[in-house]
Amino acid sequence: MTTCTSCGGSGQQMVTVNHIGADGTPYQGVEYQTCTGCGGTGQRQG
Repeated sequence: MTTCTSCGGSGQQMVTVNHIGADGTPYQGVEYQTCTGCGGTGQRQG
């Protein structure tokens, strides 16, 4: 198994998402999502 570099080897990727605040103003936040490019594991068979 080799580390999947496209996800930093973690199996998750950080993405910026837009939210709407309680007062209706938009703001950006960061979420971690499963990285699908490596099957969500951060490793791929080498």
